[in-house]
Amino acid sequence: MKILILIVVTLYLVSGTAKSELQYGDIISRSRNILGFTFKHYGIYLDKKRFEGQKANDNIFHFTGFRRKAILGGCIFDKVNIKRYAKDNYLDKIESYKNKVSTAEITRRIEEQYKSCGKHPKKSIWEAFSNNCEHLANYIRYGEKISLQIGQKAAVLVYNPKKTRAEINQIKKQLKVSEVPCDAACKTQGTEIMKQDRDEENSPKKNEG
Repeated sequence: MKILILIVVTLYLVSGTAKSELQYGDIISRSRNILGFTFKHYGIYLDKKRFEGQKANDNIFHFTGFRRKAILGGCIFDKVNIKRYAKDNYLDKIESYKNKVSTAEITRRIEEQYKSCGKHPKKSIWEAFSNNCEHLANYIRYGEKISLQIGQKAAVLVYNPKKTRAEINQIKKQLKVSEVPCDAACKTQGTEIMKQDRDEENSPKKNEG
């Protein structure tokens, strides 16, 4: 009987730890695989209602918004199935980036981006390669727009206008990033997929059904 109680208590504690693992401001991601082409969708985890415009059950802030009539793509508060996502604060592995994390700054940047991104066709429009969901998530957490698509075929397509190639290569070196092969056909396919794709949780068909 004591053994059974111990097992139950242990399972409860493990389950509780898993549920409380995510903290406000964590970057969360989920992998996508479309016709063999891989990439990740990123967002910022919200632990509770904190912002004007955020509904009580919204648990993510991310760059998408096409189903919300943000025709240029907007930064929105949203409710997603959090079980599909994993914590992905990969830049925390670099001390200089980890030291930049500030709850106050995360809050300020979310408020800033909610008001501005996707509103200007030349400055803040969603762009699959140079201004995407990963750029936004890293900007919110660290104050720098960076997209690496680590471990994904999309890594060969994304780039970072605010960073030099040498700076990005230095980040990759510190993270020990291994490139994923993607030939010319893969790049062509990936370009079309990344430009056309919208997070499936935000697809019009699902929300109309």
